[in-house]
This record gives sequence, structure tokens and C-alpha cells, in this order.
Amino acid sequence: MWGYHAPHAKAVVFELSPSRSGANLHDFFPEAWAGVVPTDGAKMYPSVFKHRPTIVHIECHAHLRRYVLDANKSDEHQALPLLKDITALYRIERQAKDRQLTREQRG
Repeated sequence: MWGYHAPHAKAVVFELSPSRSGANLHDFFPEAWAGVVPTDGAKMYPSVFKHRPTIVHIECHAHLRRYVLDANKSDEHQALPLLKDITALYRIERQAKDRQLTREQRG
């Protein structure tokens, strides 16, 4: 199941496919489409978007945070500063939500 969420367009699309092939993404996004695509950490995404300069690929902070927590648990202490940065981002998001800021106000 592939899920696509376009919050500015207030749209959600679910596509059933038996494959996790990057071809699904090539087929979904029109060639001229431009925007930001947040994804999980699946290995296929960087290769799917590398030839699409109008698409900015970013990984989900929740997935990144899991990897950082695992690294920290494995005594890979160099991950600690990144964990602190992610925690700070979550704190900012929580404050914005508590203040009921609009998307424009969050800017």
C-alpha cells in the first residue's frame, strides 16, 4: 500500500501495488511536478528521486529518530547530538500545536 498525502491540497491517495518498486513513484509523480517528498528510510528512495531535480527528498524525522535511538543504545555516542536536535524539533512542533498556530504562522 502506497500512501500519498498533499496537505496543502487537502488530499490523500492510497494506491495498492504488489511491489515496493521505485517505478510506482515514477508513475505517480508527473515529470513536471515539483515539491518536497518526505519518506521513510527505504533504500530505494534516493535512487528514485536523484534524476528529478524538482523533487526534494527528505526522510521522516520519526524514522530517523528510531535509527538514532538504536545507535545511542549501542553505545554509539556520536549520535547523541543528533538526538538532541531531533528532540528540539519535536519540542518546537509541540509548542506550535499547543498554540494552535496555522501553517502560515509556523512558516
